[in-house]
Amino acid sequence: MSIDTYTELDALTVATPNLAAVRMMAGLRGISFHEAMNAQAEEWATALDEAIERETAEAAMYIRQGESTTHPNQRAAWHTEATKHLDEAARLSNVRVIAACMLADADTNPVDHTPTNPR
Repeated sequence: MSIDTYTELDALTVATPNLAAVRMMAGLRGISFHEAMNAQAEEWATALDEAIERETAEAAMYIRQGESTTHPNQRAAWHTEATKHLDEAARLSNVRVIAACMLADADTNPVDHTPTNPR
């Protein structure tokens, strides 16, 4: 499944938090970079949860359609569509683990936004 991050409404589920956007958000809100990064990571995790829920709901719908049809070719087509959505849900779940890891130690391991290669 290809997603255009510029046109999709839930582009945050595809792209990790953008450091430039985090820096801008911190400045606009008058909060630290660390607080802004945590807020962006929480939004990302929520967007991933919602996308996983949508994908599994779509898969369930296709499975129901496949089970209610009597023609084997139609059943196979419905199940193929369900598999695509389940695969996407699995991929998003793996990404969600990354978001959870980012948030797990956010309080004890603050994000350092200083450049590692200053000019």
